[in-house]
Amino acid sequence: MGFKLVALTVALVLWFNVKTDRPAEVRYPVPLEIVPESDEETILRGQPESVNVLFAGTGKDLLRLGDQRFRVRKVLAPGKPGPRRVILDAASVSQTGNLDVRPISVEPSVITLTVDRVGSKRVPLRSLSVLEAAEGYELQGRVRFDPPEVTLIGARTFLAEIDTIAVDLTQFRGRRESIREAIAVRLPRYPTVIVQPDSIRIVASLEESAQEAPEKAQEGPEAEPRSSPSSTKAPRRKPS
Repeated sequence: MGFKLVALTVALVLWFNVKTDRPAEVRYPVPLEIVPESDEETILRGQPESVNVLFAGTGKDLLRLGDQRFRVRKVLAPGKPGPRRVILDAASVSQTGNLDVRPISVEPSVITLTVDRVGSKRVPLRSLSVLEAAEGYELQGRVRFDPPEVTLIGARTFLAEIDTIAVDLTQFRGRRESIREAIAVRLPRYPTVIVQPDSIRIVASLEESAQEAPEKAQEGPEAEPRSSPSSTKAPRRKPS
């Protein structure tokens, strides 16, 4: 949406120049890419998504800036962890296409980044929630993760803040059968940290809950009715 508004503004400003085909200048947002030269370094913060580049050219060509791909790219030389200044100029702007436009300057011309060393760390997985089976079913034992640990690769500052990775089990709520499924492992707070492997397997055994069976009368062969003492007649004695 922002690029469309900028394009509209450019169109209004350059309308007169298009009619006369006179040279003009205009600022246009261009994506910024800063790449550390060393694989052992990473950028923590301070890098904007885009910067404004001042272009010069004819009105007709400047109106077509959106049809061409531009990029401001800078390679970050190795250095110490911490703040690092980066200078951006017209030489940092690359373009593809046949427009007759020329970059003059970049704004801001200097940005300050926070750079850190890259490290790796193994951390265990844990359950964020209880696995709730369907009514009448229950979990046998505990939920297992395969593998039980993952490797994290990223800025050492971020790795120091991560001791475990919590796995949300709410998506398995209401299950009636044992679970053995793969799910992705994500770190929303640390999008630049790489997780290896990036998926794990959830293993859980579910069984029907044990319930006491109602007592039932045992059916068998009919027994002869017993005579109660009161209903038993004593044998008659013959007179002597």
